Amino acid sequence: MILSCEYSMKDAWKCANNGERHHRGCLTASDIHSAVKKRTSIFERPLILHKEGPRFKKLFKDCDTNGDGCIHPAEAEIAPKCKRDCEWKQIWIETFCT
Repeated sequence: MILSCEYSMKDAWKCANNGERHHRGCLTASDIHSAVKKRTSIFERPLILHKEGPRFKKLFKDCDTNGDGCIHPAEAEIAPKCKRDCEWKQIWIETFCT
């Protein structure tokens, strides 16, 4: 039996962008690294880092479709490869929204 995720990718990106309150409307690798370092639990941090790689290279490859080094929620939501599993979304929401 497959359970549906509590959160969507749209929820994750909306929350991350609003939570950080960036004037540029997007997240850089530094923004993400800082949030993960400060707010992600010591047990969950390795999961995000393992899935996304150093400097969040996989996340940017999959979600930064215009290649400007800044992930805009609107571009991430429609990027075909910018999909993540339920565990990732849960950790992301906990990191950026709480």
